[in-house]
Amino acid sequence: MGRLIFTFLFVVTVLSCNKDDVLAIDDDLSLETTELREKYSDKVAGSWSHTRSKDLTHVEQEYTFNNDGSVQGHVLIMIRDSVVVKGEKVATDWNALIDSDMKGTWNLRYSSSLRANIIQLKFDTEWGYNSSVYFYSVDSNTLVINSPFAYNGMIEMKRKQ
Repeated sequence: MGRLIFTFLFVVTVLSCNKDDVLAIDDDLSLETTELREKYSDKVAGSWSHTRSKDLTHVEQEYTFNNDGSVQGHVLIMIRDSVVVKGEKVATDWNALIDSDMKGTWNLRYSSSLRANIIQLKFDTEWGYNSSVYFYSVDSNTLVINSPFAYNGMIEMKRKQ
C-alpha cells in the first residue's frame, strides 16, 4: 500500500511539472541581466558622489565603479544634537558615526526575487557590509540609486570630474 501511494505521488509530481515554468536559477545568467549590463554597465562605470546635509545629519558618499567589477569608496556619516543653551536652541558639534574608506565588488543585475534592477555591493570592510541597492537610471552626469546607507532613500549621485 505504501509503495502504491509513493508511486502515485511521484507520478503526480512529474506530471505537474511544466517545462514553461522553468525559473531562472541564477539571475546573473538571465536575459534581463544580460540586457541590463549591455545597456548600462559602461555608463555606471566611473566616479560618483552625493552629499546630503540636514540640521542634525550629514552624509557624504563617494564610489568609483570600475569596469573590472571592483569598487572603491568613502562614506562619511555625521550627526549632532540640538540642545538648549540660555533659552536658545543650539546645535552641538558634529560627531562622525562612520568615516570609512571601502573597497570591494559591484555587480549590475536583474533580481527576479525583487523584480527590480539592482547594483549588488560587497565591501571588504571591518563590518562586512553587503547590500543590494535599487538601480533606477544613469546618464552621463547622474546615477539614480537607493542609498546603501538610508532606508528607502533614493539619491541622485553626480559624476565626479
